[in-house]
Amino acid sequence: ALPILVRWMVANKVFPKVINVHSFNPDRAKRMVSDLVAAAPEGTEIKMWRFDPHTDITKELEQLL
Repeated sequence: ALPILVRWMVANKVFPKVINVHSFNPDRAKRMVSDLVAAAPEGTEIKMWRFDPHTDITKELEQLL
């Protein structure tokens, strides 16, 4: 399941201009980014934190963003 805040943001269509996603769980991070990218209005900046730039999850997340 997604964190309560992400679910609330998507359900209520409330998004800050910049969203920082941070999680040590790669699957959850990928899902959060995917759901936020799909729901957030154009111009919303979604950033990832705490991932090694050489890992597969970072490359996958960059493709979503």
